[in-house]
Amino acid sequence: MRRRLRRDVRNTREYYEALRAEMEASLGHPNLTESQREDRVAKIRDLPLEMERKIEDLEQKYQVRVTISAGAAVRLLVDVVQVMVDLRYRRAARSLSLIWNPVTRRLDPLRCEQCGQTTTRIHPTGRDSEIRLLCHPCSQKR
Repeated sequence: MRRRLRRDVRNTREYYEALRAEMEASLGHPNLTESQREDRVAKIRDLPLEMERKIEDLEQKYQVRVTISAGAAVRLLVDVVQVMVDLRYRRAARSLSLIWNPVTRRLDPLRCEQCGQTTTRIHPTGRDSEIRLLCHPCSQKR
């Protein structure tokens, strides 16, 4: 749609530029009366505004609006395994609960304790007696 919009906008600009050039060339015609000449000059002045209105109409024409509504939902009730892990890093220690998901057959991802994003790879950082679990980008900032 964007490609078509760009094409139509380009064609519209070319059309109005050619129209302006043609109208300016016709101003030198010897059979034009003064009132006809003034009308053409006024039309030439109004061409940019008319071109912008046409381009706005094209943008509205090619605008895509999508309305999404829920059609169905699936709820799976399955037993999961909770794995308790004691994590030790340097002098710090912490208990951690991991969930084994039998549907995906993987451990559910953890959340970074600094930015809140989910991550499958954790980078523990120890400070005094506290262990924080961070994602890779957050661990690099430290």
